[in-house]
Amino acid sequence: DAKVDTRISGAKLAVKYLAHVIKTKPPDSNEDKPIRRAIKDFALIEYPAEKFSPARLTEMIQSWVDRPLVLTTVNKYHNYVLGMFRWAAQMDLVPPTVWSALLTVPKIKPGRSAAKQPKKVKPVPKELVEAVLPHMKDYEAAIVLMQVYTGMRCGEVLNMTMAEIHGSVYAHYKHKNRWRGKDRTVQLGARSIAQIEK
Repeated sequence: DAKVDTRISGAKLAVKYLAHVIKTKPPDSNEDKPIRRAIKDFALIEYPAEKFSPARLTEMIQSWVDRPLVLTTVNKYHNYVLGMFRWAAQMDLVPPTVWSALLTVPKIKPGRSAAKQPKKVKPVPKELVEAVLPHMKDYEAAIVLMQVYTGMRCGEVLNMTMAEIHGSVYAHYKHKNRWRGKDRTVQLGARSIAQIEK
């Protein structure tokens, strides 16, 4: 039978898990970055990882709330920690009971804690956009107008290439969900194409 390594500390477990994530993540994924931020608190945990209990996870969650992180980020970090211990159980680094015990800690619900609520990102009023356009350089105005006409993010507009434009369709190759097998296409109207041809 496989023997659980009870000697591994929380800090060493975090290092091992991050190395695993980096090694196995899809080429176009940046999932290691938020995971790195979520488990950085484990760098100070020198006691055995198998001693990380639901009470200690609850304390860590409260430290995120006190930081303060928004509720959605706190719950994402919570999931990343659970993912780390699930992998640790699979690799016989901690007993499976450690992971199953951590599952008893519930996610924070809106309005049930002091966690900051995420702010809704609202569109910039059309009047403000029109007011600043005359003060921009031509290429800057074109970037802004492409966002207005297509709904794309600034980064998407900046990364556009002619090779990805097929008629009136922009098929973005390197987008954040490509590794999940999802396509990202944007219909380009006459005004968008006019900006590209400038």
